[in-house]
Amino acid sequence: MRFALRHGYTLGQIERSSELHLPLPPALEAGLTMPLNGFRLVSWWGAAPDDLLERFAAMKARMATDIPQTGIAVDPEDWDGERVRSQERTLVARGEPLLVTAAVHEATGEIAAYTELAVPADGTKAEQYDTLVARAHRGHRLGTAVKLRNIQELGRRAPHIRRILTWNADENDPMLAINRAFGFRPHALTGHWQKTLE
Repeated sequence: MRFALRHGYTLGQIERSSELHLPLPPALEAGLTMPLNGFRLVSWWGAAPDDLLERFAAMKARMATDIPQTGIAVDPEDWDGERVRSQERTLVARGEPLLVTAAVHEATGEIAAYTELAVPADGTKAEQYDTLVARAHRGHRLGTAVKLRNIQELGRRAPHIRRILTWNADENDPMLAINRAFGFRPHALTGHWQKTLE
């Protein structure tokens, strides 16, 4: 911190790591289950379905701009189908394929929300990657729905996983509330520092 401050950096954001132990208690899982009117859930392992690829890439591009960033500047990111496929290939080669669940808006075919877990073949810990609900579709509990389905799929496909680690901006109250409802507990904190160029 002293080094960063001495060189003109400021603390822009605190990010919180939370940990969830698996499996979910049946009563908790039942309490998180809800009907989804106007949406359907689609899950995949390792590679997105071809028919959802470009729509999924468009949602991933929004991850850099649609999450809370109150104290730090984040550049927009370009995502297309090939970038998604490249990331998928890299993670498969590393032995940590992504398990993804998306909520598809039935009226438009848009991906309204998604969540990702990087799942190792060995070890007992999965890493939460993105979770995002598109602004136009917030208020339908889609964040809870996609996370619950992904955890259920995780239990079926990788029963050796016993805990999940996730990171969230400390000001991201909606996602932190969802995580608390699942039983995530604080694990660590990290700071994001940024230098403003004159």
